[in-house]
Amino acid sequence: MRLLRQAFRSGRKRRRALIALLVLALASPALAVDRPRAGLMWNRSGLPLVFPLILRTAPGEDVFVTLTAVGADAPAMAAYARGGEFFRVLVPPGTYELLFAAGTGWQGEDALFGPGDATRRFGLDDPLTFRVRGLGSKVGHIVDLTDAARGVLAGKDIDVRPTALCRTVRLVPPDDRAGAGPDESGRRYARGDGPISENRQQGAIRDLRDDDGPIGADPFFGWEDRPRPPRHEVRTVLCDSEPT
Repeated sequence: MRLLRQAFRSGRKRRRALIALLVLALASPALAVDRPRAGLMWNRSGLPLVFPLILRTAPGEDVFVTLTAVGADAPAMAAYARGGEFFRVLVPPGTYELLFAAGTGWQGEDALFGPGDATRRFGLDDPLTFRVRGLGSKVGHIVDLTDAARGVLAGKDIDVRPTALCRTVRLVPPDDRAGAGPDESGRRYARGDGPISENRQQGAIRDLRDDDGPIGADPFFGWEDRPRPPRHEVRTVLCDSEPT
């Protein structure tokens, strides 16, 4: 009988301990998860990511941004910017509404940075269009959120200006001629005293020599000394863009 009472009391203590742990878990705020890396989180548009979006942020708060196509019900892509760090991400073509969530202590896409005032939500008043202009300039936007950390949340107060990825083409001078000059064997062939000249009945080779030079000349002699044309080099650079 005494053993039965002890077992009952022990079981009751365990139940009380479990209930207390459950209450503490429900009362405590959600624990922060790993801080995401800066950059693209996901792209559900099905379109290629080619247009630049640059966010300027102040230290102290990270920013979670979503892009939703005008008229769509769900975001097309999402990205994460760490406060105060340079941020650029490529986005798909189209016109999008940008919504931001700012705070500290990332808790996942559902809770963002926490309930209530822990997460500050704001957006731009006007959608942004990402498109190709001219012969390949990829027009995007720079969004300055540095004032948002000081409480400026109205979309009209956020500075937005266009930018673009432009392709530039430049002429690259020919590389220095590889290796040293032609060796002595090449000079002998050009004079006609090399192996080719020893057999003067080589058919096509003889015909080639009759057209291009003396019999026995090396057809590749001096090719490294011939001038080479410059080559074209294409680069993609960030450039300013005026709205058109």
